[in-house]
Amino acid sequence: PFFFFCQNKPVMAFGLMAITLCVAYLGYLHATVENKKDLYEAIDSEGSRYMRRKTSKWD
Repeated sequence: PFFFFCQNKPVMAFGLMAITLCVAYLGYLHATVENKKDLYEAIDSEGSRYMRRKTSKWD
């Protein structure tokens, strides 16, 4: 077991880094989707566009 571990340290380090980056990227995507979920692009009477938060009709 010791020799198997010593020979594959670079491969293990690469795999650990790849998995860490994948998890970090998924966390980033989740955070940005949460922020954009309640926003939509609205157009006012003058024709200019702006971002607006969705509001419920129950509020």
